[in-house]
Amino acid sequence: PAEGEKADEEMKDASEDAKEGEAAADGGEAGAKAAEAAEPEAPKEEEAPKKEIRKRTLKVDVPFKPKTLRLSSELVREYTSKENDMKQADLLEELTKEARNNLEGYILSARSKLYDSWNDYVTEEDRSAFGKILDEMEDWMYEDGEDETREVYMKKTEFLRGKGDPIEERYLETGKRGPAAQALIDTCNLFTQMATSDDAKYSHIGADEKGRVVKECQNAMTWLSEKTALQDNTPKTASPIIMSFDIVKKREVIERVCNPIMSKPAPAPKPEEKKAEDAGQESEPMQTDGDEAANGEAPPPTEETMEDATADGVD
Repeated sequence: PAEGEKADEEMKDASEDAKEGEAAADGGEAGAKAAEAAEPEAPKEEEAPKKEIRKRTLKVDVPFKPKTLRLSSELVREYTSKENDMKQADLLEELTKEARNNLEGYILSARSKLYDSWNDYVTEEDRSAFGKILDEMEDWMYEDGEDETREVYMKKTEFLRGKGDPIEERYLETGKRGPAAQALIDTCNLFTQMATSDDAKYSHIGADEKGRVVKECQNAMTWLSEKTALQDNTPKTASPIIMSFDIVKKREVIERVCNPIMSKPAPAPKPEEKKAEDAGQESEPMQTDGDEAANGEAPPPTEETMEDATADGVD
């Protein structure tokens, strides 16, 4: 207990000493502020006026000597050659890709047509054989022929076209033959009707020329009828007997022969002859006074004759 009381007293003494120190510090600060307030302020020095600074640009000629880096003629030729080689290589690559795509496209197209538009124009045996060739060509293109040259792809495409183009031709001719034949028939009928017409606008055309037109049209119709009959008896899987371009040529021949005859213009009418009476009147000579006296007819009196007769009566 005695030690505890002693410790409390020491703590009280320390607290009082701290308070006294704080009071002394506060008093010192207050005294310093009062002393500063009591001192008079020193007069401020006047600032000197600033001078205006003007900037001037001074131009000075700087010596300059241009220097260019020029390649030698040999290097220019070398680089130009390399550039051309690269262009040719790029072009060849594009052409090779195009040839390969053409081959692939024909394989796919022909295989589809064999069972679609070409179905009636190829025998079952030829369809099976051609389909097998297409399959083998497709396998080659995706395996050994992956990186072939342009010439190889083009030869392969031509080989396949040699098999498929005849089938395509038979298919297309079936659609072209009918319209071409009808056009020939219409042309022949038109010229035949013109040559046998009694219309006055064709009256100046001779009978021989009209007969030639009719004969040419009849021969063309006979030729078309015979060829069409043979074609109708030919199977669609065989080569056509008559081609559409043959019919077109026949029609052009008919037009070239008949059109100048039937479109020949009529001759210009002859000028009308003058009447015989008018021509006779213009050719008769006019009568004179001597002619009238010789005929026993007195000439008509003139002014001089009438004056003489008046004078005689006065006398």
